[in-house]
Amino acid sequence: MKINQIIKQKRNELNLSQKDIADYLGVSSVAISKWENGVCYPDIELLPSLARLLNVDLNTLLSFNEDLSDVEVHEFINQLFPMGKTNNFDETFVKATNKIREYNTSYNLILLVATMLYSNLLNEENERYEYYHQEIIKLFQRCFDCPDILIKEQATSMLFSNYLNKLDYIAAQNLLDKLNTTTVDKEILSANLAFKQEDYQYASQLYESKLLSTITKVQDLILYIINVAIKQKDFNKANFLADISKQSAMLFELYPFLYSSASFEVATQSENIQNTYEIAINMLQVLDQDFDASKSTLYQNIKAKKIVGNDNDFFKAMVIDYLNELSFFKDTVECKTIMNKYNKKNTIN
Repeated sequence: MKINQIIKQKRNELNLSQKDIADYLGVSSVAISKWENGVCYPDIELLPSLARLLNVDLNTLLSFNEDLSDVEVHEFINQLFPMGKTNNFDETFVKATNKIREYNTSYNLILLVATMLYSNLLNEENERYEYYHQEIIKLFQRCFDCPDILIKEQATSMLFSNYLNKLDYIAAQNLLDKLNTTTVDKEILSANLAFKQEDYQYASQLYESKLLSTITKVQDLILYIINVAIKQKDFNKANFLADISKQSAMLFELYPFLYSSASFEVATQSENIQNTYEIAINMLQVLDQDFDASKSTLYQNIKAKKIVGNDNDFFKAMVIDYLNELSFFKDTVECKTIMNKYNKKNTIN
């Protein structure tokens, strides 16, 4: 980090205001603001006092120990790895922690070192196991100060796994409660915790819910790709993807109405009257039957809403209204047949 970033970070860690720093050094709050924004830098005479106030050494304050590049970090990890293989954990630990002291704000280094040490420690017997274990946990916890959300959440995930392995379910739950995540799947972590606690009913509910939401997203993505293929006039690809969509919907026991939704998109976008008619008839026939996801093998523990009666009528009306909006289809004999069958007002004059 640069000197302006170090000043701001250390000041915040010590719960000091810019005015506190200014009063201590005998300068204005505006000056502190300019330092932290990189507009200008402290006079050289102020550096020792500033370092003492922020509880850092001058090397750190002046950024002499800059963060390592990703390449340098991985090179160092590659040097450590053979040492861990020789079961000389003590020597590996000393070399790793010395490097971290030298580059104490390189959070990528801290995370990767902690991860490697943690893995090595689990695979060997060491009389100082508890000491090393606690020190490694502290390294993961240091990553909570990292501005990079990805590194912070990877460290959180490692800590969560550690708590599960140690059967410390209270600590694991506390970590989940505080987790505001964008990269770590909090639902899966919650399910893993429930599984460890032998709450299999709740774990199954969470896993099944995640499965259902995931395959639904996959179906949406396939449909997006189909629309791109249609725009490119690549109907072979569009039909291939529509078949994939149908197979996956059937495999993962989705609402049968969705089995043909992708094929229906291809048929209508390609203005194929016969395919549109046949798929529409099939979809409307499916809607004559109720659907209960909880009776499936995959989603037995999810309290999903049953699709019955009025729900089916809603979907039927949606399909029929859509057919009536299709300029290539609404005035055809096929459309009239569907309207007559489902008692909808025919648009054909």
